[in-house]
Amino acid sequence: MEFQVPQFIETKPKIVGPLTLVQFFYIGAAAGISFLAFSIFNFFVWFIITLIVGVLALAFAFLKINGQSFPLILISAIKYFWRPKIYLWGREIPQTTLEIPEDFLEKNRKQLSFQEKLKAAAQRIMTAPKHPPVQKTPSRYGLIREKTGEKKIVKKVNY
Repeated sequence: MEFQVPQFIETKPKIVGPLTLVQFFYIGAAAGISFLAFSIFNFFVWFIITLIVGVLALAFAFLKINGQSFPLILISAIKYFWRPKIYLWGREIPQTTLEIPEDFLEKNRKQLSFQEKLKAAAQRIMTAPKHPPVQKTPSRYGLIREKTGEKKIVKKVNY
């Protein structure tokens, strides 16, 4: 059976000329706001509103940052600034000094030497290779598989 694999899954269909339906709605909403502002405000205020709304509509319709659409980036930014941030810190531990008597080392010399031996043994165990290397001996026979799938044992010949 043959199946047709869909391609260009990430592209949205162009419905209104070269624009997708969502892009057309963004630009149409900006045009509607601009028309309302033209009928309500004077020329200077209308121009400023149209400029701001037009740039936002173009950004919403066409801008992508790292493959993400601008509305998604804007929603993520608003959530980031709106949600509280939690800062964790560790409490400061005061530094203390220990005074060791001079005869302490002489009293515990045997224990220290045993501990050093134990640490050295543990170090050897931890750094030892997991498996010893296996040496392969040359074999006179080998296993081959023919085109039919049949396995045969054959004698190796080294020239």
